[in-house]
Amino acid sequence: MADTFDPSRSVEICPGISWVGVTDEKTPFKCNPYVLDDGEEAVLFEPGSTLYYAGVREKVLQSVAAKKIRYILLSHQDPDLCASVPFWEEAMGADQFQIVTHSRTAVLLRHYGIKSKVYHVDQNDWVLSLRGGRVLKFVFTPWCHCPGTFMTYDDKTRTLFSGDVFGALTYDWKLYSGDHYTEAMRGFHEDYMASTPHLKSAMIQLDPLRIDRIVPQHGSVIVRNVADHVRFLKGLRCGLTLMQPEIGPERGESPKISKGGYRDLIALVLEREMGVVGKEQAIETAKGILGLEVDERGNALAVKGDGKEILGRLLLKYHERFGSWAVLNCKMSLRAAAREYGLELPKIIGDKEGK
Repeated sequence: MADTFDPSRSVEICPGISWVGVTDEKTPFKCNPYVLDDGEEAVLFEPGSTLYYAGVREKVLQSVAAKKIRYILLSHQDPDLCASVPFWEEAMGADQFQIVTHSRTAVLLRHYGIKSKVYHVDQNDWVLSLRGGRVLKFVFTPWCHCPGTFMTYDDKTRTLFSGDVFGALTYDWKLYSGDHYTEAMRGFHEDYMASTPHLKSAMIQLDPLRIDRIVPQHGSVIVRNVADHVRFLKGLRCGLTLMQPEIGPERGESPKISKGGYRDLIALVLEREMGVVGKEQAIETAKGILGLEVDERGNALAVKGDGKEILGRLLLKYHERFGSWAVLNCKMSLRAAAREYGLELPKIIGDKEGK
């Protein structure tokens, strides 16, 4: 898919479904609202935070008339996807649309001041029927990453609105996922998903569905190798499984490194940062680290000196250039690998889990 588009305009990603997000170069935490136009009615998926309300509203109105919006769908209660709902209520009236969400999520929405009626997916056979005959099906994915989280499947276009699942954090953002998207996705899921069994359970529920595209609330639209992305998450070590592997029987997918000491930990960081900050900038940054040899493909060829110190300098440089997200995206994997190898990590990672 071509990734050249006018960021001031909505983008139709398939017939009747448009991306209506706002691009913000200052953060890797990109939020993606979508609008589904079904003719008589429209569904607005996760309209976003108060920060981007004006921009999102402008793009929504480029795609559908405001009076057609009958539902605002919220997969969970985080402010980055639903804090702007009271603004929509003020603009259109709280009686114009219903909030589509899970009962566990609904009890928290009142704290944003949301007044609209709620359509509880778990009390309506996990489906929503639109006037035109279109049926949206809901896939319950608890603790990925909230107790009431669900995904939405549109059979008509074979589109999966996945919420936070399949999301990613990256400064190298594109509307459509690229070659290093799985690494950006790995870092996000390691931190935000409860555990490997929870994530695997969510992925197994997707097996019966024919999915042409995945549209996550963070990260990029996935249209290439959709099944490969599902398989990737099905075995990913994340959450408590990664932090405390002894508590669960499933270890899932281990980081793709051999027991080669700090050079392999550095290789892990390089691979991750190519997804988070982009290939060119990740390699350029690493080449400036004294004692580290890196080739044009991002391979760590040699570590000459104190491996722990060189790893620390590399992480610090990424932090200085790109901010705390660049290091946060590596913490979980580095701690797991260091624990497995019996190695000490530099101070920038923190001495214990949770720091």
